[in-house]
Amino acid sequence: VQMQVKGIARLPTERQAAFVSHIVDLARSVPPSSCKTMFLGQMSTAEAAALERRYIARLPLGRFEAISNLYREAAEAELAGYPDAKVINAQQAMIAEKVYAAASERRVAKQVSKEAVRSVTRDAASAAPADVCAYISSTVEGMLDMTEPYKAWQLTRFAQSMQ
Repeated sequence: VQMQVKGIARLPTERQAAFVSHIVDLARSVPPSSCKTMFLGQMSTAEAAALERRYIARLPLGRFEAISNLYREAAEAELAGYPDAKVINAQQAMIAEKVYAAASERRVAKQVSKEAVRSVTRDAASAAPADVCAYISSTVEGMLDMTEPYKAWQLTRFAQSMQ
């Protein structure tokens, strides 16, 4: 799992975006309580991996192959040490974060009720699991709405944050 996660940082932008889509799809397919626990960092790595394996096992063949290939590519890239993991500077990271915040706000406004947004932003730990899952899934999905080069920069930040 560590090789796959580290290898994601080595993949091209479009493959990193496919990984983000996979994470969002996974989050939306599990029970809201599991989604909330996962997104709030309260789930162990082993539990999250088991949850993801069960999800992947239920996917239609094409999607199963797509995510399996993505993880294979990531592991092979990490084993080979190539391509190099992308690096961005502090200014790029700051700009990417601002663009991401705006893209996520737009996505959340379209997909999540105002009441749910208030509940989660007030206190995510005590908010309803479905609200937390909807809010954070939409926030993460906002990365996919970004234009280049900001999208690539934010995906780099996301891949690095997972390590």
